[in-house]
Amino acid sequence: MTKSSPTLIMIFAFTVTGCGSGDGQDRARMQVPELGLSMDVPSGWRVDGRNPRLCAKGDSTGVVMDEPLEGKAFAEHVRRLSEAQGGRVLSSKPLAISGCDAIQAVIEYPTADSKSIKV
Repeated sequence: MTKSSPTLIMIFAFTVTGCGSGDGQDRARMQVPELGLSMDVPSGWRVDGRNPRLCAKGDSTGVVMDEPLEGKAFAEHVRRLSEAQGGRVLSSKPLAISGCDAIQAVIEYPTADSKSIKV
C-alpha cells in the first residue's frame, strides 16, 4: 500500500465464540469490487443480500469498512477508535493477507458484552 491508499478495516463483532466448523461446506462470499476485496465468510455465516459488506450468523455480525488513517499509525487509530466507543485493545499482532502486510487487533467492548477483530 502507498501512503495515499485508504486503510481497509474489517470488523467482526462476536457475541458468541467460534468461526464455523471447517467442515468443507460451500461458504458465502463477500465481494466489494471498489476495494478489490473478495473473501469467503466463515462456514454457517450468510452475506446480506442488500449489503455485500455485511455478514451474519445468529447474533454475531461482520462488516467490511474502509477508513482513512488521517496520518495516524494503525495501532493509534484502532486505540482511539475503540476508546471512543468504550472499548479497549486486548491484543495486536502483525499478519499477511494475500501477500500484503496487515495488523490484527482484538478489541473488547465491556458495556456491549462483545469483542471485535479489526484488521
